[in-house]
Amino acid sequence: MIFDWGGTLTPWRNMDYLTAWRAYADQVHPSDQERAATLAEAIRTAEEAAWQRAREEHLAFTIAQVLDAAGAPVFSALVKVHVAYGFHGLHKLDLSAYTNAQGKTKFKGLPARAYKPPVEFRATKDAMTGTAWFNPETECEARHEIVVKNGK
Repeated sequence: MIFDWGGTLTPWRNMDYLTAWRAYADQVHPSDQERAATLAEAIRTAEEAAWQRAREEHLAFTIAQVLDAAGAPVFSALVKVHVAYGFHGLHKLDLSAYTNAQGKTKFKGLPARAYKPPVEFRATKDAMTGTAWFNPETECEARHEIVVKNGK
């Protein structure tokens, strides 16, 4: 099998990059066509800016950097939580889950009372991190947003 990424063995094919990003954005916002279209445009703009930097400054980039620059939800970020509960926190629960295409994940069945609340949720993806806190005693069915940013 021969891979021809540079187009030396086969002719170049034109590609509609906006349509490709729209397919991605439709998965992120499946029930909102306007948000999907806006996201696809933002990603395409961020991608073109990254290619411009690559051409002019000889800097490499990743898809994650393009999506981050476009403000897209972070796919496949690892969210971890450690819960100590019960008498003096003798019981421990360590959970982790990855985010989906919408940048969401769900934890169900967490103990109703934690030892020394609040409980910390930590999200990581490459060099990006973010944190959210949750107090199970005062928040039932809570929904929290974690903003992941570069740096620790």
